[in-house]
Amino acid sequence: MYKHFLIGIMILLMLTEIYGQWEILNEGKGSIHSIDFVSDDVGFIEANNNLLKTVDGGETWNFVSKIFDYDVSGFDFTDEYNGWALEASH
Repeated sequence: MYKHFLIGIMILLMLTEIYGQWEILNEGKGSIHSIDFVSDDVGFIEANNNLLKTVDGGETWNFVSKIFDYDVSGFDFTDEYNGWALEASH
């Protein structure tokens, strides 16, 4: 039993080492309220009432739309072109 536990921990540590690498690419100003990636390359963020999109895994972000009338609390995209947002309740 103890041997299996140690093997499991070793596998977890190896996977964390392989897949758990994060790198700061750009430190911007403001707050990110929501983030959603639909693939390794394509993702969306909502920051300061702006919707931004990346097509290169987050290396660069491009402005998509200004969200004027709604306080968005979250969103989810089903693919690169379709998604939905939740309005924050007050």
